[in-house]
Amino acid sequence: MRPRSKRFKINFKSFASGSQPSSGSEVTISDSTAVNESPTEGGIDSITGSLIKAWGKKGMGTFPNSVQDFAGQLEAFLLDPTHISGVTYPQGARVQLNGIHYEATTSTSSTPPSGDWTSKLFKDIQGVTSADQYSLWTNQKADEWISSGSDPSGLIKGHGCWDSNLVIEDNTYHQTWVHVKSTTDAFDVNYKYGGVSTGVYRGLRCLVNGTGTGAFSSNDKHGKSFDNNIAEYDGSDWIVKYETVDLWRCAIIDEGRVYEKSSGVWSDVSSESQANHCFHKAKSISNGSGYNSTLDGVGTYGDNSAVEYEWEYTAFESFTPNVLFTSDDYYKIGAWANISFPFPENSYKSNTLGELYGNNTTKKEPATIDVNNMHLTHSGNVGFNNSEAEDLGNMTGVQFWTKFQWTDLAGALNLEGDFKMRCTLYDTSDNVVIQDFVIPFNNLWAQINLPFSGFSPYRARIPWSLGDIASNIFVKDLEILNVFQWKNIKRMSIQWHESYDEHGRFNPTLGSRSVSASPIGTSTIILSIDGFCFTKPLLAVTSPNTSRVIEPPSMQFPDVSNSIQLSQIVNSQKEIEQFQHKEYTITTPGQININYGDTFFLNDSIIIDDSDTRTADSGGSANTIRLVAKRIIYKISKNSNGAGNFLRTILGIKRII
Repeated sequence: MRPRSKRFKINFKSFASGSQPSSGSEVTISDSTAVNESPTEGGIDSITGSLIKAWGKKGMGTFPNSVQDFAGQLEAFLLDPTHISGVTYPQGARVQLNGIHYEATTSTSSTPPSGDWTSKLFKDIQGVTSADQYSLWTNQKADEWISSGSDPSGLIKGHGCWDSNLVIEDNTYHQTWVHVKSTTDAFDVNYKYGGVSTGVYRGLRCLVNGTGTGAFSSNDKHGKSFDNNIAEYDGSDWIVKYETVDLWRCAIIDEGRVYEKSSGVWSDVSSESQANHCFHKAKSISNGSGYNSTLDGVGTYGDNSAVEYEWEYTAFESFTPNVLFTSDDYYKIGAWANISFPFPENSYKSNTLGELYGNNTTKKEPATIDVNNMHLTHSGNVGFNNSEAEDLGNMTGVQFWTKFQWTDLAGALNLEGDFKMRCTLYDTSDNVVIQDFVIPFNNLWAQINLPFSGFSPYRARIPWSLGDIASNIFVKDLEILNVFQWKNIKRMSIQWHESYDEHGRFNPTLGSRSVSASPIGTSTIILSIDGFCFTKPLLAVTSPNTSRVIEPPSMQFPDVSNSIQLSQIVNSQKEIEQFQHKEYTITTPGQININYGDTFFLNDSIIIDDSDTRTADSGGSANTIRLVAKRIIYKISKNSNGAGNFLRTILGIKRII
């Protein structure tokens, strides 16, 4: 016979260590006969970390951080759980019901809306306003982008842009760029930090168009003459960047004009056929609505967030004899946008040089984008113990939202799409890389991601010329020997590439779509840029430590894509790293007023430096620590006279709250 099976049921009764007795009922021991820090069983451990950092998912971090932080805050807000009827929610709990978000003002089981709940908008909970939002480098920053383009003063050619052909090295044709032209280093102080002559930054260039004076009056440290050559500041001295010869050309960004050297003298040739091919005058550069329609209580976070470049041209009038290849109207056929570093790179308009990137007036760095991005923050700070440490992390590409709006004079949309665009990067050594992309629809926002691995080397060709057939015939591609310096990205342009021919030259012929598909009359193109940033791994770092920096190894969370979540992780870990294990062995006269697992207080003016309360590590009585009884031993002894002692020994350990 099979034995009859039996079923047993075990009931567990548990409690949180240190939860008993209730607050205010704890015993305080101040009459111990012996106290020590249990050196053999733990004692008082050292703090293991005061500066905590963690790496999250690759490509989900951004520089500047505003893009990643806004996305993380919005995701957290949208993931507020749906309210469940009958459940008791603690004070501060957040829920959503019928599309409205609520926060509990007290512990409650009521259903919102009620007096126990208050409604919350995104801006109320996250503390983000339209003035401090997702696109730090474009939101109300039109002036900064103007300063990155040509003629930032607007007094010579008018605000405009440069394109992918600032630098040309095509057989005997040489063209490069400078910020300004001058015979002295005491030139326009808008290009210098603090508006003073000593505020020169690395990479600043000047065409010395004559006999140099001041710092240009003698040879540079390599023995080269500045006279009629191109000078560059290398971070400590002015040096001759290029020794030029006749027929060299130089694009002066400050003026938006191209100069040529002839008989040893530099002259403006911008009015000659195709000579000013790399500069384009905009109708206006301003701020407009961005892609983000999230409400901010007044309007949306996208209000005034985008930088808008407005271009206007009349296609067929641009091909009349008095305009063709020479007039500013001819060079307006297309659309462009520019950014350069430091950002902004001068103090024109309402700007402060380097205000958004490179605003360390002592170091005058960073002056270029370094994709390794582990050396300096945007203000030139070093290491992780500073408020800008989350800037750091190897950059992987460029990301932005863009909209291409092509309309006729009456404002009607052109029925076109798949606009071919080109992004161009320049380094400080005049190496150039490009990456092409497409904006699929007219007047609709598109997110563009351009990984650095997708850029390819580019060498511009001699400008197209109607009268010089030989210059338009190419037998083979140009050989590119120099390697792009990814640690020294100086300039970036975005352009509608359909005004350029297959060799990359500005050449809006009658067959190009910028002309052939242009509506009758005047065309208007608005190229908008919003949410501009560089992508990198997500990084969270705790607040700077001003006393003793203890920096444990970085934590790795490759699956965390939300910056708010990663920030919560490092701040929680900091609490753990800063919690000191404290263990005391206390001997008292025999009493049975503390049970195993109870919270109690120990007061001792000699060995205890804490001032604990029930719920905090400060604010209580001096020389008092909060402990949990982890072991209690009672001992009764007897001597020869029959009388003895009744003693209690408690092992008390500090518990993290």
